Parts: sequence; structure tokens; C-alpha cells
Amino acid sequence: MSYDSPLFLLHIGFAATLFAVPSPLGKPGLEIALQEIQKGHYAEALTLIEELPKSEKYNLTALYWAGVSRMNLQDFKPASKKFRLVLAKDVCNEFPEAPYYLGQALYAQRNYSKAIDAFRIAKYRGTQIAPSLYYEGYLQLLLNDKIEALNLFNQLIDYESAAPEWKQAAQFQIGEMLFVDTSKSKGKTKRKLALRQTIPAYHRAIAMAPDGELAAQAQSRISDVYKLIGQSGPETVGKVPIATKPWLLSLNQEFKFDTNIINQPDEVMTEPYTGSALMRTSVFGRYEKVFRNRIAVAPELSMDITLHQRRDNPSVYGNDSININPALRARIDHLINAQSASMLFEYEFSKGTRDYLQNHSQPHYGVSHNFILGERANIFKFGTSTLLLNLRHFDSAVFSGLTQLVPGITLSQVFALSDSQSLSASFNFETQVSNLPVFNQRAYRLTLGTGFSMPWDLSLDFAFIATLTDTMEQQSIRGTETNLLPMATLTKFIDSQGHFSVTLTYLYMRNLSKDTQDYQFSKHIAGLGLGLTL
Repeated sequence: MSYDSPLFLLHIGFAATLFAVPSPLGKPGLEIALQEIQKGHYAEALTLIEELPKSEKYNLTALYWAGVSRMNLQDFKPASKKFRLVLAKDVCNEFPEAPYYLGQALYAQRNYSKAIDAFRIAKYRGTQIAPSLYYEGYLQLLLNDKIEALNLFNQLIDYESAAPEWKQAAQFQIGEMLFVDTSKSKGKTKRKLALRQTIPAYHRAIAMAPDGELAAQAQSRISDVYKLIGQSGPETVGKVPIATKPWLLSLNQEFKFDTNIINQPDEVMTEPYTGSALMRTSVFGRYEKVFRNRIAVAPELSMDITLHQRRDNPSVYGNDSININPALRARIDHLINAQSASMLFEYEFSKGTRDYLQNHSQPHYGVSHNFILGERANIFKFGTSTLLLNLRHFDSAVFSGLTQLVPGITLSQVFALSDSQSLSASFNFETQVSNLPVFNQRAYRLTLGTGFSMPWDLSLDFAFIATLTDTMEQQSIRGTETNLLPMATLTKFIDSQGHFSVTLTYLYMRNLSKDTQDYQFSKHIAGLGLGLTL
């Protein structure tokens, strides 16, 4: 694999324009030539110098500026001859940059060994030290002396006076050297070299000058390294992708219409009409930190405020609410039969206020603590399996002294139908144990979901939730209730990065109960949502 890079041609052009700097001249003809050089008229300047008398044409100053003109005209062979003559005559170091430009002229002619000698002279003369170190290291690399090249690149990185761009160029070349070694390695050696040395080398290069063109090249190279080891990006030891951006912030504004805010029964209409528009504002934030490439810890915080449009009906605006839901999620990634797996440890806290007194206030409504333990693994070829055990404790402020302990279990399975299509299925069982037996119940819940990608950056998602509730102490009155909830969501992403979205949602809820006069109801909810995700 070649180490050639377009970076070096850019450096040659930069240097060639850089050294058009005035020098005191004692000859009128040379002064006119210098004026042409300052204007960028190198061909005209060279003609003027070549037309000087022989005694002046081989003057040290004339030779130097003739070399400058030749370099800018990319006439490298005559340029190198001029700079050699300058070096031979310049015993007082009047033109200290001449050896550096000689090195560039020789490098352009692929005369690498002599170019290295010229760059060494430039270093010792104390001019263009950083560029000379870089080019000498790069040429040693082309001559397959990797040890010397690495030594020179490290000298440049440690050189305090070097500009960040030159240090970055040296660090990038160290990454390139490691990239070649990685591509030639096999098995576990390749993976270790890629993750422990090559990718970190490119990251160090990016950090030295994050906004430059070379930083973008280094980032692209990181993607190439991951492809070498069969990954799309950074992963933990359990093959779980590590997000390049550890944080997520989402803001959502929803406008909905609910045809039955208070879940009024179908047969007994105690209120003339309880439908209302509502507005829900929510924010969600998450930050994930991965330790030792195995343990991930992610604190989360979500908050939402719901306000109902109808202020004339206390039963409606009594559902205004504010909820705050912090959570802490942790996982330990590992492998099961060489497949991705994670142990899950989570804690969820929820505190809500609600206008249940129907006086336009927000008194404390309730607090819950939920502890979750689980395992997620790719046991089957067709998708990810998840087992969750949870224990939730709830204290109610509405019913004084009411506490509930709710243990539960959830089994989830993803079925890959195609490369872009999947079906998710989840079964949940929980039993609600209350200090007031009338509130005891058992619930069995099935959730199905799938989605489709559509033209014009649209996505269409469907979900269906069916819940059977054993009302236990109220069995003689309510029986076993069935709640059915189909839902559809259409999402349009406004920008190509997916930061802005517009969402249309519709759901229908039907609760079937033995007590048709109090607990059997239905409702429709339709909404428009605006989202911003950072």
C-alpha cells in the first residue's frame, strides 16, 4: 500500500508562494526582477534575471531568486541547480531557506535521498524546522525506513514551536503507517491493532486541528479502519455500537384532539361531551458513557407538560399534568455464542402533579420507583431477544395512604423480515398488590409493532396493544377487562440529518368491561407533532 497523499502537493504549492520575499538588492536589473516576483510574474522575472550580465547572473542573490521563479513555474530540475549553487556560495547563510526549497525541488523530482540531505541541512540551519522534519519523515517512509520515519514524526509532534497543522500532518502519517500494518494483519491481532493503536492515532490527529481538511481525512480513515475489522463503527466487546455523539436532546411539541378525555362510559353519559384539544410539550435528554469498552452508564431525564384547551369543564382541565421522569440505565456488554448480549440494570423515578382538585392548581399526584433487571441477547438469528424483570413501587396522593407494589416480567423479540423490515413483539405480565385490596389486579399485555420506509423521507409505523386485566376483588362487577389500542404514526423528516420532523398520529382505544355503565368506553385521539432532535 502506498503512503502517497495529495497533502504533499498542497505543501509544495504553499511553500513555493511563501518564499517570494524581498531581499536587499544592489543591482537595478535585479530590483526590477524582484518587483515582478512580488507581483507573481515569475516568467517575466526569470527572463530579466537570465538577461543580466554574466557577472550579475551568477550573483548569489540572482541565483536564489532565479530558483524561486523556477519553483513557482514548477520547473524543478533547473530550480534545484540554482539552489545548489546558492548553497555552495552562501558561506554567510544569507539565504537560510535555500536548503529547504532545494529539498522540495528534489522531492518533486522523486530524488528522495538527496532531498532528505537537503531537509537535514535546513534543520541544522534553523529555518523551516517543522516542515523539514515532516518531509524528511515522509521521504523516509517512502524509502521504507519506518523506524526513522516514526522517530522524525514524533520529533515534530514534540517540537513546541511547530504549528498545529504540521503536528497534525505528522500524526496523520503515524496513523497511515498503522493503517498499513492493520490491513496486513489477521484475526485478533488485526482487531487489537485497529482499536488500540490505529484509530486512537487518527483521533489524536483530529484533536490537533479539528477544523482542517486533514481532520476530515482522518475521520474518513477511521471509517475505513472499522470496515477492515468488519464493523460499521466503534463497538463494545459485546458488539454493541458506541455512538460517536454520547448525548441526545429531543424537544417535541404535540397538538392533539381526544374525543373522550375522562374515559366516559358508552352507555351512561354523565357529561354532555368530554372531548377536547390538548397540547403536550416534552423534552428528553440522555448521556451515555462507556467504560473499559464494556460497561455503559446512561443517565436520562424526561419532562412533559399537558394542558387541555377546554377550561369550561373541570372534568377535562382536571387532567392537566406535569411529569418529571429521571432514570439511570446501565448495561454490561458481553457475548453469548459469539453473539452480542447485554446485562441490563435500570432505575426509573417518576413524580407527577395533576389538577385532580379541579381548581387550576398542580398538587402532588404520585411518586413511583421502578427497579429493572434484564438480559438482552441475539440468541436467534432472526433478531434480538430481551428479558426484563421489574419491581415498581407507587405512592398515591389522591387516595391517602394508598401504596402499590407491582412486580412484572417482560419478554420481547424482534423478528427480522428483511434487511429493512422487522416486527417486534412483546409480552408483559404484572400483578398489582395494594394495601387497599380493591385496587389489586393482574394484567397481561401483548404489544406488536412494525414500520415501513417510504419515499420522500417518510416513515409509517403501526402498533397494536392488547391488554387483559383480571380485576380480582372487583371481578364480580367488572369481570376480566379487555383493552384494545391500534395506533398509526406517519413521520416526515424535514432535513437530511433527521434533526427536524413532523409527525401525524392516530389511535383508537376500546375498553371492554362487564360493567358497561362505568368502565366500558372508547375514544379516538389524533395529533400533529413537531420534533427537534440534536
